[in-house]
Amino acid sequence: MNLSNSTKGNCQPPKKRVVTKAHMTNTSTNSPKTALIGKALLTNYLLPFEAITILLLGALVGAVWLARPKA
Repeated sequence: MNLSNSTKGNCQPPKKRVVTKAHMTNTSTNSPKTALIGKALLTNYLLPFEAITILLLGALVGAVWLARPKA
């Protein structure tokens, strides 16, 4: 693959696209689901959520410790 030809003046502006209401999606239907997941994580599942957080933090610290350069 020769990349030298792709940078020699072949820069073209992006094509214009027409956005109509048919192309737009309604994202407001996803908001209640996201809010329910967040509320569940911080109320009913707070203890397991925090335990997993501490476990992952320990794994990250251990990985950094193992990857350190040896003196």
